Amino acid sequence: MNFTKDQVQLLIDGAVAVIPTDTIYGFSASIFKPEAIERIKAIKSRQNDKSFIILIGEISELAELGIDYKPYLKYIAELWPGPNTLVLPSRSNHLDYLNPTGDTLAIRLPNNLALRKLLVETGPLVSTSINLNQKPPFNDPGLIDQFFSDQIDFMISVGKLTANPSNIYHIDLQSDKLIKLR
Repeated sequence: MNFTKDQVQLLIDGAVAVIPTDTIYGFSASIFKPEAIERIKAIKSRQNDKSFIILIGEISELAELGIDYKPYLKYIAELWPGPNTLVLPSRSNHLDYLNPTGDTLAIRLPNNLALRKLLVETGPLVSTSINLNQKPPFNDPGLIDQFFSDQIDFMISVGKLTANPSNIYHIDLQSDKLIKLR
């Protein structure tokens, strides 16, 4: 999977794209472009109280998101890179539109080198499954194109994907437990 310079720039500028991750295809956009996030919500008929998963290219990006990740390093080392999303506390007030219900962000470091390279170039991207609200995710690029091509700016296709969506975990530091949410 390769990304062109034009695609990188489009994402930086606020495009909405369909991008394969190490799990499933996702609607993706820069976390710093609220108007692109709103487009994704409209495409999916998504409620405003649902948070987004944020894909990062490097662990160091957590600090830029207002996350003190040092207390979580044990779990980060165990679960990343990979199909595991961690819900972590964030002190970042300028990203409230990514999680309107709380002071946490759902973060994932994917196990896909090409995608991580893209993320280093674009900065963090939101990623949410390609589906209609409360329906199973689309994993076939032909169906994605059929249903959503007129609502996105571009799509990267790598054929049909067969993985499941990522696991989502909350870490309870007081009890030193990993709690699976999905």
